[in-house]
Amino acid sequence: MQKIAEKVRSVLAEIDSIYEMLCQNNTNPAMKAISQIMPELNEIIMKLISEIPYYRQLGVDLPEDVILAQLQNLLEAFEQSDMVMLADTLKYELTNTLQVYDEILIQLEAES
Repeated sequence: MQKIAEKVRSVLAEIDSIYEMLCQNNTNPAMKAISQIMPELNEIIMKLISEIPYYRQLGVDLPEDVILAQLQNLLEAFEQSDMVMLADTLKYELTNTLQVYDEILIQLEAES
């Protein structure tokens, strides 16, 4: 659990950096950075989705369809080089999901 928590925090930091690049119109470095974090981001999201039934048993309701839609939005924005959609999806959708996941992991760690 510690390893995934570290990945989540690392990706959150990268997203902040990428968001700043996008806001400054540094699109090439931002696109390169996104392509570098995509495998980790995908791994984190897939792990989160696979754990949703367990979290529901604990009383945490995570909307699987919304999480998948966020990832789809990111992929679509990346493929279309839509910088505004990329920035919005990273900062206002995926960041929130990753922060919730991080909070869940912190709670579970505290309880064990």
